[in-house]
Amino acid sequence: MIETYVFKFKTEHFRGLNLSSRMDVKQGGSGRLRHAMKFPVELMEGIKGRGVEQELVCIYIHSPCIFQDAHNNSVLNDDVLGAFLWSGHVAGLSRPVEIQFWHDMVLDASNATCVFWQPGAGVGSTGSWSREGCKTMHREGTVICHCNHLTYFAVLLVPAGTLSPAQLASLTHISTIGCSLSAAATLCTLLLCCFSRQRLRDSTTKIHMHLLAALLLLNCSFLLSTPLAAGPEGLCRLTAALLHASLLCTLAWMAAEAFHLLLLLVKVYNVYIQHYLLKLCLFAWGLPVLAVVAVFVFKRDTYGYHTIHTSEGYSNATMCWLTSPPAYSATLCYAGLILLFNMLVLGRVVMILRRIRRQKGQARKDWATVLGLTCLLGTTWGLAFFSFGVFLVPQLYLFTILNSLQGRWGAPGGGFGGWAPHGLGAAGSLSPSCSSRELGTPMAVTVLPPTHRSLCLPLVHHRAPPEQAGPCQQHLQIARRQGEGLRGELRSCSVRTWHGGIPRARQPVL
Repeated sequence: MIETYVFKFKTEHFRGLNLSSRMDVKQGGSGRLRHAMKFPVELMEGIKGRGVEQELVCIYIHSPCIFQDAHNNSVLNDDVLGAFLWSGHVAGLSRPVEIQFWHDMVLDASNATCVFWQPGAGVGSTGSWSREGCKTMHREGTVICHCNHLTYFAVLLVPAGTLSPAQLASLTHISTIGCSLSAAATLCTLLLCCFSRQRLRDSTTKIHMHLLAALLLLNCSFLLSTPLAAGPEGLCRLTAALLHASLLCTLAWMAAEAFHLLLLLVKVYNVYIQHYLLKLCLFAWGLPVLAVVAVFVFKRDTYGYHTIHTSEGYSNATMCWLTSPPAYSATLCYAGLILLFNMLVLGRVVMILRRIRRQKGQARKDWATVLGLTCLLGTTWGLAFFSFGVFLVPQLYLFTILNSLQGRWGAPGGGFGGWAPHGLGAAGSLSPSCSSRELGTPMAVTVLPPTHRSLCLPLVHHRAPPEQAGPCQQHLQIARRQGEGLRGELRSCSVRTWHGGIPRARQPVL
């Protein structure tokens, strides 16, 4: 439906104009909602030719298909109001034109904004909606638009979960800076560890290095995903597949860190896994890469150009990423399972740390360790599951800041790496006590200073022989009293020594 009204007047006689539609109530209580337009006196600013008759054309359009942009955005009630001065183009008014749209919906600044129609630049090109020169106000049942020019106006309905152009730009800057810092930090750490062979002797440090390598690959592929989106489609698909594979590998190595920590702290009895690191590499590198290669070969259109929509169609961003909703859902489930496992391990670690706080001031060190493990196990990635409703924008900023800087904590002194927080000894320096069931209590775990690299464990029979329990208890009491850890004499006890969390013991192979 299109309605057109023409108002004629002399330039010097114009004193403003207020228009309002009526509510045409139909049988049954339904009716067409009213709208209003208010034109100020300043509308005639810059209009030359006194005594010349002017024609103001006002148009009401109710149609869902006349004004369609490339993204199929919808407007409030499919209503569009237009106004034109027949004598020429009107823009830059000192006092804006007021357009009111009535509605019976729940709208606010987060899901509705005033826009005008911007025609396409060339022949055959579609136009788009723009907010430039318009301000939006919300009252109960009414959206009020103030615009400094004349054209076609409407209220654009913003889909849930859509960012504004300013928010998208700030998040882009934060992620670019954070990923660049993380990539530089992880690269420096990997180079330092490659030239320092002594740090790569134990499994814990090697696992850390594999995680840092996955983070480096993830950061680099993410930084390349946006600029390469302007290139050929084949290159963009390849970049998207690399980004997907690096993400899956990073999550897998976080799970490997949790599993290794589980062996260090929870599975305190002797456990031997043959070709331990090789099996972890097959799980964390092999399976994700194999899955991505299979998808890339058999269903290549899963990867491609991914558009991040904003509240303004012309401010959208494009990157190389997943384009298939099933693939995205499968990736989200994969991440959810890994994060659930890591959270359970982290909760178990917290319970152990609370049980072993015996030294003065140990609580602060324990919680610093937990915070370091939170980054190490990637539990901050769980913020991705809170991207809805009022949590959307805060979650996006927290997720971007914390996870883009995750690789930074792998740098020397950064928080985790080959020299992680106190007590959890990133090089596998956990020290469970030598107590036995002979004392009437289950085996407890005592975290000693990181200068001691041995694990003092009871024998596999859960009970230390009487001639060995005494010396172990004696040295352990000295260590607790002096706060210096176990001395070399303790190693004379019949215990096994672990390196990197995996014991070198004559036990059955798993």
